[in-house]
Amino acid sequence: MLQRFYLLRELKAEFSKYRHTMVYWLMVLCPFAIAFFVFVINNWTLPTSLTKLVEQGKNPWEMYIIIHYRVLTIMLLPLYIAMMTGVIYGREHRNNTWKHLYALPIPQWSIELSKNIFSLLILLCTIFIYAGFILLSGYVLSMVNPKLNIAQFDNHLGFNLMMAFKVFLSITSIWAIHNWVGRRFSNFGYNIGLGLVGVVSAGVLIQGWKYVKYYPYAFPALGVLDEKSIHTLFSKPVVYSLIVGAVFWAVGFWDIRRRTIQA
Repeated sequence: MLQRFYLLRELKAEFSKYRHTMVYWLMVLCPFAIAFFVFVINNWTLPTSLTKLVEQGKNPWEMYIIIHYRVLTIMLLPLYIAMMTGVIYGREHRNNTWKHLYALPIPQWSIELSKNIFSLLILLCTIFIYAGFILLSGYVLSMVNPKLNIAQFDNHLGFNLMMAFKVFLSITSIWAIHNWVGRRFSNFGYNIGLGLVGVVSAGVLIQGWKYVKYYPYAFPALGVLDEKSIHTLFSKPVVYSLIVGAVFWAVGFWDIRRRTIQA
């Protein structure tokens, strides 16, 4: 019971600590920027995959939602995770507050675990905020462009939320990697550099490398590109991501705890 109290208290402290930092701004602005980008492209190019469905009287929302998540997983998520974890741990590195935190009369594991849970919750909220922007952009698009009047159809809210949670699960491996790097190294550039390498390499390898299905940075994109398993929550990329993420998180948690004890 006391251990749970420590964890909840530390988690509450994390939410208060980052109230006036970039963490909360990034949580809203990044998904808005991607949703707005897709909105502009759809309004400008009038993709036939959507206009044909509208003309035929078929519901285009599923395709509209899938397009958004494909852009999200390819363009934003790895870099966003790198920025988020870098900001969260960068504050402690910059102010050199680790020794102060570990000197407090609370278990060290609760300090580390609360930061892990906090960053995962921020990541989850970011993706669900993006799901909300998808709905909003769909209705706005219908008002400004009659040829893409998708508002007349059911908005497939359940599918949208399922895709959001699926994407979240598929990025746990990337999160675990950057969570460890952000905690392990004080240089913010390491996290961003690794994120850039991950985005570029995944974009190249996904074109035809036969082992890309085992590459963590490709898991999110593979999860939304495979049309056969698009309605399956625990598809292979998601399962692989959860396994790889659990391994990286355990190794990272052990490494940080080992270094703390030695220090």
